[in-house]
Amino acid sequence: VETGGMPFGQNDFEFELAPAGVAASYWNTGQSLAIAPNGRPFLIAADGSIMFRENDEEEATMRPVPLGELDLPPADGITFCSDRTLVLRHNDRLIAITGMDSVTADPDADHNPPAVAWEAQAPFQIGQVIPSRRERTSEDDSVHTVLAFSPNLRVIFETSGDPEVEPLIRSVPASLPLDPERFAQTIIVEDGAGTIWFAQEGDRRISSLDREGQVSTIELPVQKITGFDIDDLNQLLVAD
Repeated sequence: VETGGMPFGQNDFEFELAPAGVAASYWNTGQSLAIAPNGRPFLIAADGSIMFRENDEEEATMRPVPLGELDLPPADGITFCSDRTLVLRHNDRLIAITGMDSVTADPDADHNPPAVAWEAQAPFQIGQVIPSRRERTSEDDSVHTVLAFSPNLRVIFETSGDPEVEPLIRSVPASLPLDPERFAQTIIVEDGAGTIWFAQEGDRRISSLDREGQVSTIELPVQKITGFDIDDLNQLLVAD
């Protein structure tokens, strides 16, 4: 269900995603679903291929992304950057692909075909990747920076794919309360100030790590967190 912030039921659009070949196990984390800037959902199928919602006059259906001659490895996770680039995760690799938000199943449609914009390799097996939402301070700052996390949630690999900019490796202090055994239930987002927020499903608390390495924890007035995000106004959105 898509909702525009109106009282529930007044401005909602409901649709069902039931693509053939999408395994239920992929829904354990948000890494199998990415929403393009135009609102179109992209999914990872069971074979690691990427599917997208194609709207026609009668219904919304899921179709494989036509990649042409582009040869991509099976995806472990996907996310959209601020510049509408889709970043695919495969083991320790990140592959940024342009042209995905305007893709169509119509072979005669006039659009830019998907193409690889950049690739990067982390020094560890990537467990999760998120787009950076940090506000840029100059035109030199990249708008397609992503943050990749190690499976134990304690190492962050930050890269924009720019060959002239060295990737940044940061550590998550042990004082930030995270259970690595619940990695699949961990939600990570960054706000406009560059602070990274962590929530683990079922908890009542959220924790944050700012750019200076300072840690804080907040107890929320909820029963248990089942979803977590931050909007463009840096307001916390919590599903209880």
